[in-house]
Amino acid sequence: MVSVTPAFDANGTCTHLVGSVRDLTDRKLAENRATRLGWILENSTDEIYVFDVDTFHFTHVNRGARKNLGYSAAELEQMTPLDLKPEFTAETFAAMIEPLRTGKKTEARFETVHRRKDGSTYPVEVHLQLVIGDSEQVFVAIILDITERKRVEEELSKHRQHLEQEVMRRTADLRKAVDLMAGREVRMAELKEENRKLLAQLAEVRSEK
Repeated sequence: MVSVTPAFDANGTCTHLVGSVRDLTDRKLAENRATRLGWILENSTDEIYVFDVDTFHFTHVNRGARKNLGYSAAELEQMTPLDLKPEFTAETFAAMIEPLRTGKKTEARFETVHRRKDGSTYPVEVHLQLVIGDSEQVFVAIILDITERKRVEEELSKHRQHLEQEVMRRTADLRKAVDLMAGREVRMAELKEENRKLLAQLAEVRSEK
C-alpha cells in the first residue's frame, strides 16, 4: 500500500511530498486464508457451532446446522446450546465443560440429542473444544448427525436378538429330542428286560413238562 503526505514549510507552503510504502502481502494472505476457512466451515456438511464462553450465546452457526435445525442465523444468535439439548440442564452442561475451562481436557466428546424448531429430535455426536485466540476465547462444537448410524445399530441389535432367540429355541428343541431319545433308550432297555424275564419263565414252564 502506498501513502503520500504533503510537507509544508514555515509559511505553510507545500514544498514536497513524502511517500511511504507498506507491504501488505502477509496481511492479504492471512485475510484470504481466513476468508477461505470461513467459507469451508460455513459450507461443511457437519454442524458447526461457535458460542461465547460466558453467556453461551451462539456467535456463529453454519449452514448445515441451520438447515437441519430449521432456525435462522438471527434466531440462533438469541439461543444457547441448552435450547437445543433437552437432555442437559444448566448445571449438567456447566459440569461437562468445566474440564475444558480448567485445561484438564482439550476436548469433550459425547452423544446426546438435538431438538429442532418443529420439536422433533435427532441423535448427535458432539466434539467440543475451547479455542483460545489472541483477544478472545470461544467454544467450538463440531456435531455429527448420527441418525443413520443409530438406525443401523438398532437393526443390528434386533438381528442379534433374533439370532439369540433362534439359538435358544433350537437348543431347547435339541434338548427335548435328546431327552426323548434317552427316554426311548430307557424304555427299550425295560422292554428287553421284560422280554428276557418272559423267556426265562417260558423256559421254566417247558422244563417242568
